[in-house]
Amino acid sequence: MLHKRPGDKNVYLKVGALVQKRGELLLIKERSNWKKKYLWNTIKGSFEGGKDKTIMAAVAREAWEEARVKIKITHLQSVSHAYQYQKTFIQFNFVAELVSGDARLPLPKEQRLLDEDIVEVRWFSRKEVQKLKARDMINNRAWVAVQDWLAGKRFPLVAIRELNKL
Repeated sequence: MLHKRPGDKNVYLKVGALVQKRGELLLIKERSNWKKKYLWNTIKGSFEGGKDKTIMAAVAREAWEEARVKIKITHLQSVSHAYQYQKTFIQFNFVAELVSGDARLPLPKEQRLLDEDIVEVRWFSRKEVQKLKARDMINNRAWVAVQDWLAGKRFPLVAIRELNKL
């Protein structure tokens, strides 16, 4: 049960994808508005009720918007909860396999429309991922997700049950 704390204004439902291909992990380098520099990030974003019918649909949409890849979600990796800035964040991270796409930057016009600032899309070998430091990542949520990926944390997708009605 999610308990609101005094002063809570919003609850944000976030999604993330750890997209892999032959043992490599896809990361994006995007601007951190708080740190004022470009840092590595997983593919992630927000569940948008008007666009997304399911959490997994949101993940697939984010993968296309941020890296121009089509994915197949294979596992639930984690569900994280954080409370910061009088906001509650709940993030569902998934492990996914590349289905198609070249893993490339969206065009500048597309990024502006989506309010993105991504400068690089890159496949990392497992060794390269192991060399990353927390300071290389955009935030703690991304760092923890990458560490969980390295540790092989995965849960069956049946852990998520999507209902047609309450």
